[in-house]
This record gives sequence, structure tokens and C-alpha cells, in this order.
Amino acid sequence: MKVTVNEEEKKVKEFPKLMINNGGNLIVLMTSDRCGVVVSTNEFNKLGNISDVWSMDCFKDFNGTVTLQND
Repeated sequence: MKVTVNEEEKKVKEFPKLMINNGGNLIVLMTSDRCGVVVSTNEFNKLGNISDVWSMDCFKDFNGTVTLQND
């Protein structure tokens, strides 16, 4: 039996960057470690909320797109 494993190493993006929480329902524009502004809301965080105490263990890099527009 032959087994071949190919694992791609994901490059960690530098700040500023979009990050999504592990629950997948909150996107934050992180300007530096632990500092960021909410761009996609959830039941606990409103659009534009700013914090400098985000728990980075609860977030990962967001690789999608976010579109902002006026209604």
C-alpha cells in the first residue's frame, strides 16, 4: 500500500485583514493584534463596534469577500 499526503501550508495574512469568528457569524476588520471593527454583525456585535480586546483564538483569516453598499 502506498499513501501520499499533500498538505498546503496556509500563509498567515498580515494586518490589516478580515477575520471571521470560529462560529462563522461575525466578520471583523482587524487592524492589528486584538484590535478591530465589526463589518458583519451577529446578535452580540453591531456594525461599526470597535474593540482592542478581541480574543484572537476565536478568529481565523477570512478568505471570502465582503461588499458594502448603501440601500
